Amino acid sequence: VNFSIQIARALGCNPILLVGTDLAFTGGYFYAEGISSHLNLNEKEYKEQASGPQPIIKQDIYGKPIETLWKWIAEAEWISNFADKHPN
Repeated sequence: VNFSIQIARALGCNPILLVGTDLAFTGGYFYAEGISSHLNLNEKEYKEQASGPQPIIKQDIYGKPIETLWKWIAEAEWISNFADKHPN
């Protein structure tokens, strides 16, 4: 995502919109409904992928607890810093 944002900016894209990038286990799921079948993952592969690092509890944009991963927290911080440096 970070690299793609940099490419989009270099290509002059404005605005840059991220769709489906909530960086959390919304509804307790790794992917939105229907995505695991789109990725051609069988149930065993999906569970193996979803059973990676342990989730961290943070607050969502509404102040409610939600599970996320440290790498998603870092990604969100990078995106925020990028937006601050490139307000246009």
